[in-house]
Amino acid sequence: MKVVNQPVMKKDAMALVTGKPVFTDDKAPKDCLIVKLLRSPYANAMIKSINTQFAMKVPGIEAIYTWEDVPQERFTMAGQTYPELSPYDRQILDQHVRYVGDPVAIVAGENEKCVDQAIKMLRVEYDVLPANLDPRKAMDEGTPLVHPEDNWKALCNIGADNKKNLCATEETHEGDVDAVLEDCDVVVEHTYHTKANQQAMMETFRTYCFIDEYGRLNVVSSTQIVFHVRRILANALCIPKSKIRVSKPRIGGGFGAKQSAISEVYPAFVTWMTKKPSKIIFSRVESQIASSPRHEMEVTVRVGANKNGKIRAIDVYTLSNTGAYGEHGPTTVGLSGHKSIPLYRDLEAHRFAYDVVYTNRMSAGAYRGYGATQGIFALESAVSELAAKIGMDPTKIREMNMVREGDVMPAYYGETANSCALDRCLARAKEMLKWDEKYPFLEVHHIPKAEFDHGGTRKKAAALSEADIMVFMTQDALPADRELIQNLTGALCSDEQIGAAYARQLPNAECSFVERYTRSFNYPEISCVKTKADLPRYGIKTYFCSNVCAAYKKDIFEKLGGFVERTIFNEDMIYAGNLIQAGYGIAYAADAKVIHSHNYSCMQQFHRNFDLGVSQAEHPEIFASVKSEGEGIRLVKQTFRYLLSRGKIWLIPGFVMQSGCKYAGYLAGKKYQKLPRRVVMWCTMSPYYWKAF
Repeated sequence: MKVVNQPVMKKDAMALVTGKPVFTDDKAPKDCLIVKLLRSPYANAMIKSINTQFAMKVPGIEAIYTWEDVPQERFTMAGQTYPELSPYDRQILDQHVRYVGDPVAIVAGENEKCVDQAIKMLRVEYDVLPANLDPRKAMDEGTPLVHPEDNWKALCNIGADNKKNLCATEETHEGDVDAVLEDCDVVVEHTYHTKANQQAMMETFRTYCFIDEYGRLNVVSSTQIVFHVRRILANALCIPKSKIRVSKPRIGGGFGAKQSAISEVYPAFVTWMTKKPSKIIFSRVESQIASSPRHEMEVTVRVGANKNGKIRAIDVYTLSNTGAYGEHGPTTVGLSGHKSIPLYRDLEAHRFAYDVVYTNRMSAGAYRGYGATQGIFALESAVSELAAKIGMDPTKIREMNMVREGDVMPAYYGETANSCALDRCLARAKEMLKWDEKYPFLEVHHIPKAEFDHGGTRKKAAALSEADIMVFMTQDALPADRELIQNLTGALCSDEQIGAAYARQLPNAECSFVERYTRSFNYPEISCVKTKADLPRYGIKTYFCSNVCAAYKKDIFEKLGGFVERTIFNEDMIYAGNLIQAGYGIAYAADAKVIHSHNYSCMQQFHRNFDLGVSQAEHPEIFASVKSEGEGIRLVKQTFRYLLSRGKIWLIPGFVMQSGCKYAGYLAGKKYQKLPRRVVMWCTMSPYYWKAF
């Protein structure tokens, strides 16, 4: 029979496309018991008492179980081979609840309505305890213990210590990392924080249980770990594995979340006790608050290299937050280093250390990538920063250092990369993206904050460029479309006498109503070109050119001396003023659009306009001949009329206050030389500027 190159139909394909019953809930009988959980509203508490008397009287209720009714043996819900690396730190129900959502009671009844009613009638008295919520402080002295109990146990030597909130710890290394890093030309050190990511597979957690004709507990579950569930339930219920049979139908999505036995133990216990079929179906809310998200991790990376880009040493430390229970905590964290560091070959030294800590947060678990996701994100980010610091294409530094087929990987247990096409994948990706054509190497130069100057920094950048046209853009401006640069440079090159062009600024989505109008006032829909002849018409606005996004012709820029090297503000307008006075024009390109706006407070407006006044006072050669107050007054008047016309009367008082602060700041800045230094330092938005005096 010929099968090569022939389509093969999956066994469940027809059932799936025709809507036949193939999922867990489809298999559960309609008369089985409905199981639901009462969950803790507290992150850390001891249950003092649970009154089930009234709830049990609800018609249709079969059973209610509390921590006093379940076995006191601890187990793990992690789907791992025995002996599991994850500690045995759970009970089916516990007197000690350890996160918001931790199960407090199991309620089983004939239908959902009666179970919901009974849950509402349960009366629980809690002794609320201080919570341990910050993984960075989890091991500090005095931090509340998540697992103070004496019957907590770890089956493997993973460095765990429940009396220190430590689920696992380890350090591995090769070579003297600190010495090699000390000898490197360039070192990058950074801490990357990845939050817990929740999963949202289409089918929530659910399990159906029944007793077969042989007295065995049959468990039908939406799970990825049928054989592990068998052992987990045997441990939880304290019954032999031979008494348990686990099967799974089609799974409506798992992605690692169902690599822990999230839902199975509760209907299993109900069915084992009552001998009646039962099922539990997690709501979407339950699946979000009490399931198995990706571990929150904080990964600190140190990478050192020579100036030529050869990576010599990598140091990775991972702090992993396992939450209230240790499922997959010790295993997931290992991949954050053992799957990231081996990506780079021929290291002189490497080190990987980690701590996995308990907190009073939802327990984490497996999720696609399983720890490697967090670690690789951190290391690759650091390598990209390293490339930028060296001044190297980020793809080139990886091509120089990446692991290749046949390489021995000391950081991955000394294994050999017998199958590795990483180099070919990168080459193919670059080819498909046309990387070298579309993204020619960009030089990145870091300037310490203390050395930053509005004009001087941009002048240094201009000196590094060999381009005919230079575009300056601030970090908080976003291109509104793909035509930004094309439209901006098009306006610049429309006339040989135009020396600069600036883009239109559109408001952010969260921009205030008044600021939104200010954007439209300063950046109208109509493009224009301003020259010296327009001074009587536009006044100070003739010199307006914003480096939020502006383009300059390099030859004219150099001819006029470029930006002033020391200025607190307004380097763009000072240059524009020189440009206009030299007989050149400035183009406003309304079709070149960036998204940029601020919601300044009154005091922020005061500080900003103080610096504006200072810049004008320091450059009378530009600003002395034109009045700027008139343009400000025109803006105030038009904004006032606009608010009235739009019926936004309640905004007028705030607008008046802001306008007053602007004007007060501006006047103070114009007369800054008469003010005491301590007053100047209070008024300014740029204290670093004055510290240079």
